This record gives sequence, C-alpha cells and structure tokens, in this order.
Amino acid sequence: MTAPEATAKNAEERARATAVAADRERETAVAAFLLATADELGVKVGTDGHELATVSTRKVPFDLVWQLERELVRHKRAVIEVIRQENIKRTGVFAPDAFKAEDGS
Repeated sequence: MTAPEATAKNAEERARATAVAADRERETAVAAFLLATADELGVKVGTDGHELATVSTRKVPFDLVWQLERELVRHKRAVIEVIRQENIKRTGVFAPDAFKAEDGS
C-alpha cells in the first residue's frame, strides 16, 4: 500500500469513527429527551439492564403513553444507557438493576 492510499484509508476510518460517535450522541440526546418527556407526563421508566418498564403515576391518555413506550423501545439501548449513567451519578454505584438502585438494596 502506498503512502497516499494509507492516508486515504486512515481518513476514511476517521470519518467512519466520527459518524459513529455522532450517531451515538444523537441517540443519547433522543433518549434523554424521551426520559424527560416521560417524567413530565408522570411516567416513571426503569430498567433491569435489558428491558424497560414504565409505570404511570397519574392519568395520562393511553394513546400518548403507548406512543411514548413505542419510542422508548425504539431507542431502548440508549435509554438504558442514560438510566444507568443517571444512577451512577446519583448513587455513585454501578447498578445494572435500576429498581434496586432506587431503594438502595
């Protein structure tokens, strides 16, 4: 491989890595928005590290909750990661089970 080919390949790899990082950042922003929206609606979102669970603490129209849950599942990986990061910031402990982190057990 010649020097120009190597330089082009490195530039290609850097561009791909930058695109992946931008996608992750976008997903994290969407997940944070969804969790903030859920909180405003009185819908609590938790995870066991693999699945999401929602509990509505006040009356919210079914269609609205259904759409919110649909979007949460669509962005599940990022939502779980945001919940984990929030738990780590709040408790100082990595707890894969967010519900256990809530009650301190």
